[in-house]
Amino acid sequence: MADQRIGALTLTTFKKDRSLTLRREESGWALDEQGFTNATTPLVGGPAAKRVIKEAFKREFPRSNKLYLSETDLPNLNIYRNLRPH
Repeated sequence: MADQRIGALTLTTFKKDRSLTLRREESGWALDEQGFTNATTPLVGGPAAKRVIKEAFKREFPRSNKLYLSETDLPNLNIYRNLRPH
């Protein structure tokens, strides 16, 4: 069972110049890409969401062999959103 306190999971490259953020929204989840592509994609459940995440991962991290993972709890989610560049 997923931890309900997690608001977002962010994967960044070693140089921190590209990232993927999977964040919780009221209607479900959204995937934010920062790097080669700057886009936000709402995710619907099931295999379609998994495919979208895998495609974004290949696009943003084509040759990366070291990634950083960070998580943001729900109470801090609004602060996190305000700090992100758009």
